[in-house]
Amino acid sequence: MVIVDGKIVIEDSYDMDIFSEETEEYFIDLLIVELEEDNENLRDIYHCTGVTIQSDAPEDIIDKAEAKIYNILANYEFNGVDMDDLEKGIAECIDEDFGIEAGQIEIEYQ
Repeated sequence: MVIVDGKIVIEDSYDMDIFSEETEEYFIDLLIVELEEDNENLRDIYHCTGVTIQSDAPEDIIDKAEAKIYNILANYEFNGVDMDDLEKGIAECIDEDFGIEAGQIEIEYQ
């Protein structure tokens, strides 16, 4: 399974250039990123605490895709001094890693 171009793609032998006829693709309607401020150590630094995907993919595939995205985002610290820059930085990170565009991303603060 890969997440590319805003889709969850399932294929036994994934090739970046060619999708076989057996490829399953599920469009990601919305990616919700949950952030929490690190109040104990650093103000204005946010960490990802969870992700939720809204898609027509089967639940087990959504669960795997959520875990994959979370495992990437959990390694980042996001600077929240300027909230617009924070949200733009998160959207750029997600677009670069997974091809999910800003219009498909919603950010929730815990």
